[in-house]
Amino acid sequence: MQKNNFYEFTRPVQERFIGSVNGTGMPTPLLERRGGPSLPLPWLGLSAFGVVLLIALFPVGLGVLESRLAIQSVLFLVLDVGGVAAIVMGVMKVVSAMREVKALPFRPGIYVFPIGLVDAREYVLKVYPLAEISGVEETASEVVLTAEGARFAFPQASPEEVSAGAARFAEAQKHLSQAMSTRESLRPGALAGIDPFHGAASPFVPNKPLLREVPLWAKVPWAFALGAGVVVGLFVWMIRNNVGDRRLYAAALERNDVEAYEAYLARGTKYKDEVKRVRLPRAELRLAEKAGTVDAIEEYIKTHPGAAIPDEVQAARRVALLKALDKAREAGTVTSLKDFDQRHPRHGLDGELKKAIHQVYVNALEKYRSQAAPKDPDTLRFVEQLILLAEQKGPDVRIRFRHKASKTLDKADGLVTKNKFFNGTQSFPSRHFDGARLASRDTELLGAVAQRFADVFPKDVLFLQAGEAIKEEGPLPAFPVPTLVVEHQVEWAGGVVTSTNPRGVFIGAGLLFEATFRLPGDTAKPLKTKLADWRAPDVTNLKGEGKPEEKLYDQMAKNCFDNFTKRLLGMLFRPVATTAK
Repeated sequence: MQKNNFYEFTRPVQERFIGSVNGTGMPTPLLERRGGPSLPLPWLGLSAFGVVLLIALFPVGLGVLESRLAIQSVLFLVLDVGGVAAIVMGVMKVVSAMREVKALPFRPGIYVFPIGLVDAREYVLKVYPLAEISGVEETASEVVLTAEGARFAFPQASPEEVSAGAARFAEAQKHLSQAMSTRESLRPGALAGIDPFHGAASPFVPNKPLLREVPLWAKVPWAFALGAGVVVGLFVWMIRNNVGDRRLYAAALERNDVEAYEAYLARGTKYKDEVKRVRLPRAELRLAEKAGTVDAIEEYIKTHPGAAIPDEVQAARRVALLKALDKAREAGTVTSLKDFDQRHPRHGLDGELKKAIHQVYVNALEKYRSQAAPKDPDTLRFVEQLILLAEQKGPDVRIRFRHKASKTLDKADGLVTKNKFFNGTQSFPSRHFDGARLASRDTELLGAVAQRFADVFPKDVLFLQAGEAIKEEGPLPAFPVPTLVVEHQVEWAGGVVTSTNPRGVFIGAGLLFEATFRLPGDTAKPLKTKLADWRAPDVTNLKGEGKPEEKLYDQMAKNCFDNFTKRLLGMLFRPVATTAK
């Protein structure tokens, strides 16, 4: 087999071959099968591979928040460029092959001439001399020649034409064989009638041969394919990542939680500002709201200064503050509400807080009404003013004591010294009613009154505690806080009582009490109560006592203070019910 480039022939040879193949010149083909080469399947396969590669790469990681391939990397850009380049390269090669065939100046096909078989499907002609054709087969519709292992089939319209074609080929072989054996081929013009490549110069045929024209893109298809791959591949990669960004954002919106938005920020770009300033802060705000505390919202505000949802943040803060206020209100104390105010100084709930605090005092007054002294409207009005003042000034209420000097105990001391039952200094009545002994009774009275206050009033509404004793005589001074003043003095009842068992001289005595409950500035009429409790000396149960005066006078003081405590508490409260034993 020989290969000959058609465009390297001289112009006469080219015109000779064109005329032979096209049927306008000699020699005419013995057998022919027209048509160009089959499409270049490897290049088609390369294009198909590029298409499959692009289709396969596009959905990888698409819209998957957890995938690192949700937004494809530069590696995928390289693969996209390669895929597009493969498509373009394959298409260009196929188009180039088709163009090459279409540009041929002769009709492409496979032709059998008396000199041999010419494969003229491309511009490079493959010539198989007649001697190299090793076999001839006849089928029902084809004549098949075999040359160098290749089979060439020539379709015929009928079996008769198959036989005729085979006969023509056999005749040509015989004629050529005879010509070669008789050296006929050596004579000038001997092959002119059978050789399509036998061309002679002619004044009617141009001397310039036909040339093969190849466009630039067909000469360097790889350069055009690579360029197209870079441009289109970059565009495909950008489109893919743009779609991926939108899908990623849509997936984050569907999940709508902190993890989803953080995953988007780790990979996405197109909606990054919106996610960073709105979506993620909103999701994190929901977590802070779920915590249900003002501290969580305040911490959120501190850590999200640039969040573009200030109205939502303030609304969430208000909801949390209202919940915290409700919790403080449920505690039912002024302390819990004021603690709320101190912990959240910029709460903006002044009206609600004021109303809640006021309700505590209202509740305290309602409770007092159920415990108030019966049928005493003056006391109720006083306590109403007391609670109103406490709401304005605070819960501090003081109880102060004043011990008034006795006018008669000195005389009693003088009288008992003259009695024969005088037992020395322990017989002086005054020493048993001195300031130290009465102060202990004051403490007991204070404890009883303070406990009753604590039973009825919360400590942060009204809290009764001891104030300094009043030492001055005369009218009571003005007090800066509500003050309950308890005054008492001990007086001699007159006369003495003597006893041999126990031996001693004793007096009768009385404690004169006066209590005045005042509010600052005379905002209400003071509450007052008095009691003069006189006690005769009763030594019936003191027989055998070595120092009967101690027990006698102590019991007298205790009984008087107990009676006055009941009187004082009865001025303010209902009596406490006792359980019968």
